[in-house]
Amino acid sequence: MIGQVALKLREAFQAPLPSRSNPTPVLEEVAAKLPPAVQVPIAPQDRKATPKRSARRRPTRRLVRVWLAGIEPKPAMTPTRLEHAQQLLAYLQGDSSVRGRNVLAADVMRIYPQFCAELGITPYPWNSVGVQLRALTGGKKIYVWCEGRRRCAYSIPARQSRLDRAALAA
Repeated sequence: MIGQVALKLREAFQAPLPSRSNPTPVLEEVAAKLPPAVQVPIAPQDRKATPKRSARRRPTRRLVRVWLAGIEPKPAMTPTRLEHAQQLLAYLQGDSSVRGRNVLAADVMRIYPQFCAELGITPYPWNSVGVQLRALTGGKKIYVWCEGRRRCAYSIPARQSRLDRAALAA
C-alpha cells in the first residue's frame, strides 16, 4: 500500500508541470462548468509594499449638536464613562455607612446596573467605568482580605475635593 502511494507521488513529481498557455484538460472541463467570475485586480503580496500602520493618532473631529431653540427640546447628551463614575462615587459618598471606607469592587460592580436603571441611563461595560472610578478614588488598586480571599476594593473618600464638586456640577 505504502509502496503504491510512493510510486504515484514519484510519478506526479516527475511529470512536467502544465504551463499557463497549455492548461490541463481537467482544468478546462472544470472551468467550463463554472459560471464566469468577476475579476478583481489584486496587488502583489510584497511585504515592503504594504504600508506600516501609523503610530500617530488622527485628530478627533469636533461634533456640534443643532436644535431649534424654543421649538424642540435640547438633545440629551449621553454621559461619558467619567461622568458615570463621578455620579456613582457621589451616590456611594451619600451613604454614611460607605463614606470613608473600602468597598469591594465586586459589590460596586453588582450595583452599577441598578444604579444606571434608577437614573435612566444606559450602563457602560464595567471595566471602562471601573478604571475611571479607580482614578477618582486615588488611582491605585487596593486589595483587602475578605472571606479568606484577596479581593480588589475601592477606597471611597470621606468628602469630595473642590475640583470633584466642580466637575460634578458641570
